[in-house]
Amino acid sequence: MKEYTQISIKIPSQCEEAFTMCLFEAAAEGVEVEDPAIIQAHLDAGDWDASVFDGQQMELGEVGLRSLFPERELAEAAAEAARQLAAELGVTATIQLEQIPEVDWQSKWKESFVSIPVGERLWLSPAWDENRAPEGRVKLRINPGQAFGTGDHATTRMALCFLEEHLREGESIIDLGCGSGLLGIAGLKLGASHVTAVDIDPVCGPSVEEHCRLNGITEEQFTFHCGDVLSDEKLQRKLRRDNKADIVVANITAQVIFDLARIVGRFMSPGARLICSGILDEYAPDIADRLVNCGMAVIGEMHEQGWTSFACVPAYE
Repeated sequence: MKEYTQISIKIPSQCEEAFTMCLFEAAAEGVEVEDPAIIQAHLDAGDWDASVFDGQQMELGEVGLRSLFPERELAEAAAEAARQLAAELGVTATIQLEQIPEVDWQSKWKESFVSIPVGERLWLSPAWDENRAPEGRVKLRINPGQAFGTGDHATTRMALCFLEEHLREGESIIDLGCGSGLLGIAGLKLGASHVTAVDIDPVCGPSVEEHCRLNGITEEQFTFHCGDVLSDEKLQRKLRRDNKADIVVANITAQVIFDLARIVGRFMSPGARLICSGILDEYAPDIADRLVNCGMAVIGEMHEQGWTSFACVPAYE
Protein backbone atom coordinates (compact mmCIF):
# COMPACT_ATOMS: atom_id res chain seq x y z
CA MET A 1 0.00 0.00 0.00
CA LYS A 2 1.27 3.44 -0.93
CA GLU A 3 2.92 5.66 1.69
CA TYR A 4 2.62 9.41 2.09
CA THR A 5 5.08 11.85 3.62
CA GLN A 6 3.70 14.11 6.33
CA ILE A 7 5.29 17.43 7.11
CA SER A 8 4.67 18.83 10.59
CA ILE A 9 5.60 22.43 11.41
CA LYS A 10 5.41 24.21 14.76
CA ILE A 11 5.58 28.00 14.51
CA PRO A 12 4.55 31.17 16.42
CA SER A 13 0.81 31.78 16.20
CA GLN A 14 1.15 35.05 14.33
CA CYS A 15 2.88 33.25 11.45
CA GLU A 16 0.07 30.74 10.80
CA GLU A 17 -1.22 32.39 7.62
CA ALA A 18 2.23 32.88 6.06
CA PHE A 19 3.29 29.24 6.59
CA THR A 20 -0.10 27.92 5.48
CA MET A 21 0.30 29.78 2.19
CA CYS A 22 3.85 28.48 1.94
CA LEU A 23 2.61 24.88 2.15
CA PHE A 24 -0.13 25.43 -0.42
CA GLU A 25 2.38 27.00 -2.79
CA ALA A 26 4.53 23.89 -2.31
CA ALA A 27 1.66 21.74 -3.69
CA ALA A 28 -0.03 20.76 -0.42
CA GLU A 29 -3.62 19.66 -1.07
CA GLY A 30 -4.67 20.62 2.44
CA VAL A 31 -3.31 21.97 5.69
CA GLU A 32 -4.45 20.87 9.15
CA VAL A 33 -4.07 23.54 11.84
CA GLU A 34 -3.83 22.75 15.54
CA ASP A 35 -4.10 25.85 17.70
CA PRO A 36 -3.80 25.18 21.47
CA ALA A 37 -5.36 28.57 22.18
CA ILE A 38 -8.62 27.48 20.55
CA ILE A 39 -8.58 24.20 22.50
CA GLN A 40 -7.94 26.07 25.75
CA ALA A 41 -10.78 28.49 25.03
CA HIS A 42 -13.22 25.58 24.67
CA LEU A 43 -11.93 23.97 27.84
CA ASP A 44 -12.29 27.24 29.74
CA ALA A 45 -15.84 27.58 28.41
CA GLY A 46 -16.66 24.05 29.54
CA ASP A 47 -18.10 23.00 26.19
CA TRP A 48 -15.51 20.27 25.53
CA ASP A 49 -14.77 17.14 27.51
CA ALA A 50 -11.67 18.22 29.45
CA SER A 51 -10.75 14.62 30.25
CA VAL A 52 -9.58 14.14 26.67
CA PHE A 53 -6.76 16.59 27.37
CA ASP A 54 -5.78 15.40 30.86
CA GLY A 55 -2.02 15.60 31.35
CA GLN A 56 -1.45 17.70 28.25
CA GLN A 57 0.37 21.00 28.53
CA MET A 58 -1.11 23.64 26.26
CA GLU A 59 1.75 25.54 24.63
CA LEU A 60 -0.02 28.82 23.96
CA GLY A 61 1.52 31.16 21.45
CA GLU A 62 2.36 28.41 18.97
CA VAL A 63 0.38 26.55 16.31
CA GLY A 64 1.00 23.28 14.55
CA LEU A 65 0.54 22.74 10.81
CA ARG A 66 0.38 19.35 9.09
CA SER A 67 0.17 18.35 5.42
CA LEU A 68 0.45 15.09 3.50
CA PHE A 69 2.37 14.78 0.26
CA PRO A 70 2.13 11.78 -2.12
CA GLU A 71 5.88 11.96 -2.87
CA ARG A 72 8.73 12.51 -0.43
CA GLU A 73 10.48 14.87 -2.82
CA LEU A 74 7.49 17.24 -2.67
CA ALA A 75 7.49 17.13 1.13
CA GLU A 76 11.21 17.83 1.28
CA ALA A 77 10.77 20.79 -1.06
CA ALA A 78 7.97 22.09 1.17
CA ALA A 79 10.18 21.70 4.24
CA GLU A 80 12.97 23.67 2.56
CA ALA A 81 10.52 26.42 1.58
CA ALA A 82 9.33 26.58 5.19
CA ARG A 83 12.91 26.89 6.47
CA GLN A 84 13.56 29.75 4.08
CA LEU A 85 10.38 31.50 5.18
CA ALA A 86 11.32 31.12 8.85
CA ALA A 87 14.69 32.72 8.12
CA GLU A 88 13.06 35.61 6.26
CA LEU A 89 10.62 36.23 9.12
CA GLY A 90 13.26 35.77 11.79
CA VAL A 91 11.26 33.12 13.68
CA THR A 92 11.93 29.60 14.89
CA ALA A 93 10.14 26.80 13.03
CA THR A 94 10.31 23.17 14.12
CA ILE A 95 9.93 21.01 11.02
CA GLN A 96 9.56 17.22 10.89
CA LEU A 97 8.98 14.73 8.08
CA GLU A 98 7.34 11.36 8.70
CA GLN A 99 6.29 8.47 6.46
CA ILE A 100 2.57 7.71 6.81
CA PRO A 101 1.02 4.53 5.33
CA GLU A 102 -2.05 4.96 3.18
CA VAL A 103 -5.29 4.23 5.07
CA ASP A 104 -8.07 2.08 3.69
CA TRP A 105 -10.80 4.47 4.78
CA GLN A 106 -13.58 2.11 3.68
CA SER A 107 -12.29 -0.54 6.09
CA LYS A 108 -11.68 2.06 8.80
CA TRP A 109 -15.25 3.30 8.42
CA LYS A 110 -16.60 -0.22 8.76
CA GLU A 111 -14.52 -0.83 11.89
CA SER A 112 -16.42 1.97 13.65
CA PHE A 113 -19.72 0.07 13.32
CA VAL A 114 -19.98 -3.05 15.44
CA SER A 115 -22.85 -5.28 16.44
CA ILE A 116 -24.58 -4.18 19.64
CA PRO A 117 -27.30 -5.59 21.90
CA VAL A 118 -30.43 -3.53 22.41
CA GLY A 119 -32.94 -4.40 25.07
CA GLU A 120 -33.30 -8.06 25.98
CA ARG A 121 -33.85 -9.58 22.54
CA LEU A 122 -32.45 -7.45 19.73
CA TRP A 123 -28.98 -7.65 18.16
CA LEU A 124 -28.19 -4.79 15.77
CA SER A 125 -25.55 -5.67 13.19
CA PRO A 126 -24.02 -3.81 10.24
CA ALA A 127 -24.99 -5.40 6.95
CA TRP A 128 -21.53 -6.89 6.34
CA ASP A 129 -21.39 -8.76 9.68
CA GLU A 130 -22.25 -12.38 8.84
CA ASN A 131 -21.89 -13.70 12.41
CA ARG A 132 -24.89 -15.18 14.14
CA ALA A 133 -26.66 -13.23 16.86
CA PRO A 134 -26.09 -14.51 20.40
CA GLU A 135 -28.54 -17.12 21.59
CA GLY A 136 -31.87 -15.61 22.57
CA ARG A 137 -31.43 -12.49 20.44
CA VAL A 138 -32.92 -11.56 17.09
CA LYS A 139 -30.53 -10.16 14.48
CA LEU A 140 -31.49 -6.89 12.83
CA ARG A 141 -29.23 -5.96 9.92
CA ILE A 142 -28.64 -2.28 9.18
CA ASN A 143 -26.76 -0.33 6.55
CA PRO A 144 -24.97 2.48 8.41
CA GLY A 145 -24.43 4.27 5.10
CA GLN A 146 -28.18 4.79 4.84
CA ALA A 147 -29.42 7.67 6.94
CA PHE A 148 -32.27 8.24 9.38
CA GLY A 149 -31.72 5.71 12.10
CA THR A 150 -29.03 3.11 12.56
CA GLY A 151 -29.72 2.20 16.17
CA ASP A 152 -26.69 3.99 17.56
CA HIS A 153 -28.64 6.99 18.87
CA ALA A 154 -30.24 7.04 22.30
CA THR A 155 -33.66 7.98 20.93
CA THR A 156 -33.73 4.93 18.65
CA ARG A 157 -32.48 2.58 21.35
CA MET A 158 -35.15 3.74 23.80
CA ALA A 159 -37.89 3.37 21.18
CA LEU A 160 -36.65 -0.16 20.44
CA CYS A 161 -36.68 -1.04 24.15
CA PHE A 162 -40.25 0.23 24.55
CA LEU A 163 -41.28 -1.64 21.40
CA GLU A 164 -39.83 -4.85 22.78
CA GLU A 165 -41.60 -4.28 26.10
CA HIS A 166 -45.07 -3.50 24.74
CA LEU A 167 -45.40 -5.44 21.47
CA ARG A 168 -47.41 -8.64 21.53
CA GLU A 169 -47.25 -11.44 18.97
CA GLY A 170 -49.31 -10.75 15.84
CA GLU A 171 -49.96 -7.07 16.50
CA SER A 172 -49.73 -4.34 13.88
CA ILE A 173 -47.53 -1.23 13.95
CA ILE A 174 -47.68 2.25 12.47
CA ASP A 175 -44.32 4.03 12.38
CA LEU A 176 -44.72 7.79 11.89
CA GLY A 177 -41.48 9.40 10.73
CA CYS A 178 -39.99 6.00 9.91
CA GLY A 179 -36.66 7.09 8.42
CA SER A 180 -34.78 3.91 7.48
CA GLY A 181 -37.65 1.68 8.65
CA LEU A 182 -35.55 0.28 11.48
CA LEU A 183 -38.25 0.40 14.17
CA GLY A 184 -40.88 -1.25 12.03
CA ILE A 185 -38.52 -3.97 10.85
CA ALA A 186 -37.50 -4.60 14.47
CA GLY A 187 -41.18 -4.94 15.32
CA LEU A 188 -41.63 -7.58 12.62
CA LYS A 189 -38.57 -9.43 13.90
CA LEU A 190 -40.14 -9.36 17.37
CA GLY A 191 -43.41 -10.85 16.13
CA ALA A 192 -45.54 -8.07 14.65
CA SER A 193 -47.82 -9.08 11.78
CA HIS A 194 -47.64 -5.93 9.66
CA VAL A 195 -46.04 -2.48 9.61
CA THR A 196 -47.31 0.68 7.97
CA ALA A 197 -44.57 3.29 7.81
CA VAL A 198 -44.85 6.97 6.94
CA ASP A 199 -42.22 9.62 6.30
CA ILE A 200 -42.33 13.06 4.74
CA ASP A 201 -38.95 12.60 3.02
CA PRO A 202 -39.04 10.61 -0.27
CA VAL A 203 -35.38 9.64 0.26
CA CYS A 204 -36.63 7.27 2.96
CA GLY A 205 -38.34 5.04 0.40
CA PRO A 206 -35.16 3.48 -1.02
CA SER A 207 -33.66 3.23 2.47
CA VAL A 208 -36.71 1.34 3.71
CA GLU A 209 -36.58 -0.99 0.70
CA GLU A 210 -32.89 -1.71 1.30
CA HIS A 211 -33.40 -2.52 4.98
CA CYS A 212 -36.40 -4.71 4.24
CA ARG A 213 -34.29 -6.62 1.72
CA LEU A 214 -31.41 -7.00 4.18
CA ASN A 215 -33.76 -8.46 6.78
CA GLY A 216 -35.91 -10.66 4.57
CA ILE A 217 -39.04 -8.53 4.99
CA THR A 218 -41.67 -8.84 2.24
CA GLU A 219 -43.92 -6.20 0.66
CA GLU A 220 -46.90 -7.90 2.28
CA GLN A 221 -45.37 -7.32 5.72
CA PHE A 222 -44.24 -3.71 5.28
CA THR A 223 -46.09 -0.82 3.61
CA PHE A 224 -44.42 2.57 3.11
CA HIS A 225 -46.24 5.85 2.46
CA CYS A 226 -44.47 9.10 1.61
CA GLY A 227 -46.42 12.05 2.99
CA ASP A 228 -47.03 14.49 5.81
CA VAL A 229 -49.43 12.85 8.20
CA LEU A 230 -50.02 16.18 9.96
CA SER A 231 -51.40 17.94 6.88
CA ASP A 232 -52.33 15.23 4.37
CA GLU A 233 -55.98 14.48 5.14
CA LYS A 234 -56.14 11.78 2.47
CA LEU A 235 -53.26 9.95 4.16
CA GLN A 236 -54.94 10.40 7.55
CA ARG A 237 -58.18 8.86 6.23
CA LYS A 238 -56.27 5.94 4.76
CA LEU A 239 -54.51 5.20 8.04
CA ARG A 240 -57.81 5.46 9.95
CA ARG A 241 -59.67 3.25 7.48
CA ASP A 242 -57.11 0.60 6.57
CA ASN A 243 -54.28 0.58 9.04
CA LYS A 244 -55.33 1.33 12.62
CA ALA A 245 -52.55 -0.15 14.69
CA ASP A 246 -51.95 -1.82 18.02
CA ILE A 247 -48.74 0.16 18.43
CA VAL A 248 -47.90 3.58 17.00
CA VAL A 249 -44.24 4.60 17.07
CA ALA A 250 -43.02 8.15 16.53
CA ASN A 251 -39.29 8.72 16.86
CA ILE A 252 -39.18 12.26 15.47
CA THR A 253 -38.78 15.57 17.33
CA ALA A 254 -40.52 17.17 20.27
CA GLN A 255 -42.29 19.72 18.06
CA VAL A 256 -43.66 17.10 15.67
CA ILE A 257 -44.79 14.92 18.57
CA PHE A 258 -46.48 17.99 20.10
CA ASP A 259 -48.43 18.52 16.86
CA LEU A 260 -49.03 14.80 16.34
CA ALA A 261 -50.59 14.34 19.78
CA ARG A 262 -53.93 15.83 18.70
CA ILE A 263 -54.49 13.30 15.89
CA VAL A 264 -52.50 10.19 16.76
CA GLY A 265 -55.41 8.58 18.57
CA ARG A 266 -57.24 8.31 15.25
CA PHE A 267 -54.72 5.72 14.09
CA MET A 268 -54.83 3.56 17.22
CA SER A 269 -56.96 0.45 17.75
CA PRO A 270 -58.69 -0.11 21.12
CA GLY A 271 -56.04 -0.95 23.69
CA ALA A 272 -53.23 0.38 21.50
CA ARG A 273 -49.99 1.88 22.80
CA LEU A 274 -48.10 4.96 21.64
CA ILE A 275 -44.29 5.08 21.80
CA CYS A 276 -42.76 8.49 21.19
CA SER A 277 -39.08 9.36 21.22
CA GLY A 278 -36.72 12.06 20.00
CA ILE A 279 -37.59 14.45 22.84
CA LEU A 280 -34.86 16.48 24.47
CA ASP A 281 -35.10 16.31 28.27
CA GLU A 282 -35.79 20.04 28.54
CA TYR A 283 -38.98 19.63 26.48
CA ALA A 284 -40.16 16.41 28.12
CA PRO A 285 -42.50 18.00 30.73
CA ASP A 286 -44.27 20.03 28.03
CA ILE A 287 -44.67 17.00 25.79
CA ALA A 288 -45.99 14.89 28.67
CA ASP A 289 -48.56 17.60 29.47
CA ARG A 290 -49.54 17.82 25.80
CA LEU A 291 -50.03 14.07 25.54
CA VAL A 292 -52.21 14.06 28.66
CA ASN A 293 -54.24 17.03 27.41
CA CYS A 294 -54.82 15.16 24.14
CA GLY A 295 -56.25 12.12 25.91
CA MET A 296 -53.16 9.99 26.57
CA ALA A 297 -51.91 8.48 29.80
CA VAL A 298 -48.15 8.14 30.16
CA ILE A 299 -47.35 4.60 31.37
CA GLY A 300 -43.60 4.55 30.81
CA GLU A 301 -40.70 6.97 30.65
CA MET A 302 -37.03 6.50 29.72
CA HIS A 303 -34.07 8.89 29.80
CA GLU A 304 -30.70 8.51 28.11
CA GLN A 305 -27.99 10.99 27.16
CA GLY A 306 -30.23 14.02 27.47
CA TRP A 307 -33.18 12.47 25.62
CA THR A 308 -36.59 11.28 26.82
CA SER A 309 -39.01 8.68 25.46
CA PHE A 310 -42.59 8.00 26.54
CA ALA A 311 -44.92 5.03 26.31
CA CYS A 312 -48.62 5.97 26.42
CA VAL A 313 -52.12 4.54 26.16
CA PRO A 314 -55.43 6.31 25.49
CA ALA A 315 -56.79 7.50 28.81
CA TYR A 316 -60.40 6.98 27.83
CA GLU A 317 -61.76 4.11 25.76
